[in-house]
Amino acid sequence: MAKKGNGFWNNRFVQGLIMLLLGAAVAWAILTRFTSVLTTVPEEKVGKQSEVQTLATMNLDNSYPGTVDGVVTLFARITRALYNEEYSDKELEKLCTKRYELMDSELQEAQGSMDSYLASMKAEVKSKKDQGITISNYFIDNFDASNDIYTIDGDPYQYAKVNCRFVMRKDSVADTYNYLFTMRKDNESGKNWKVLGWEITLEDESTDPVTAICNRNLESDYPKDPGDVVEYFAYITTALYNESYSDSEFKKMSYQRAYLYDDDLLANQTDVEAQLKQEVLSKKDAGVVVAAYVVDEDYDFKYKYVGNDYCASGNCMFSMRGTSERQILTYQFVLTLDADGRWKIYGWDIVEGD
Repeated sequence: MAKKGNGFWNNRFVQGLIMLLLGAAVAWAILTRFTSVLTTVPEEKVGKQSEVQTLATMNLDNSYPGTVDGVVTLFARITRALYNEEYSDKELEKLCTKRYELMDSELQEAQGSMDSYLASMKAEVKSKKDQGITISNYFIDNFDASNDIYTIDGDPYQYAKVNCRFVMRKDSVADTYNYLFTMRKDNESGKNWKVLGWEITLEDESTDPVTAICNRNLESDYPKDPGDVVEYFAYITTALYNESYSDSEFKKMSYQRAYLYDDDLLANQTDVEAQLKQEVLSKKDAGVVVAAYVVDEDYDFKYKYVGNDYCASGNCMFSMRGTSERQILTYQFVLTLDADGRWKIYGWDIVEGD
């Protein structure tokens, strides 16, 4: 005889109902687990690093880019992170250090000490962030190692040119800048490509420098600030030292540079064009070129009255490269504001070294 109460649990209907409920519970658990997997944020799930963390912790001793354009790509990634991202002071220093490690030793020396490079980068990044300037994107032009790597007679290094287009945005306005990188293979490692320097042009102004200088009308397009005047002086000087041009183009560039001078400076020189031609020919005969130049930021220029003249002072550092040596020259400029409100170069002193 069955015990009292067992009949309920032995009922086939009740047993079927229990199995159905258990099956539903298992299905619900599976569905819940599946939904959780689908809705989990990937970064939270796997603890993915941010771009800043990825770049800051990169070990270039073990994972240095193996191609020319790979080095430029990493340089561009770091630059975009510096402009766009939020980071601590320690992370900023790490990013700048990685960027510095991608540079050729000659370019590193042109930056001065590591401390001065960090200070310069911090100031540059702060300036861009204060202005609301970000890098929307960057694009590396196609690079063909078989055609784009070259050598120079008498020089033991291999060189390459790589163009990177940075899309810079401020508010709703975007401009594209071409950064033409000059790369040099590090003979010490025998394999690593390093950034030797770069030239910057707006994409719609990517004319060669000689043509750009000769076609500029300074009457209507005069540099606005003292730093812009010094920048244009350095731009013309670099073209004179580095480029090829006709006699008529030299005359135009000489006139453009002299147009930046104060009347008193012009009055104290007997023949500006002849002196400049002698200087340029001397440098070209010696194989000297301008590898790079760096002008003080606008906020580094100093302003004061000297008598009735309103004056500004600031520096431009030239890295000069010859056939067998490198030289750093710092031009210490003094400029005056003329009656038309234009900053003119009153003179400069030249100091050798950083």
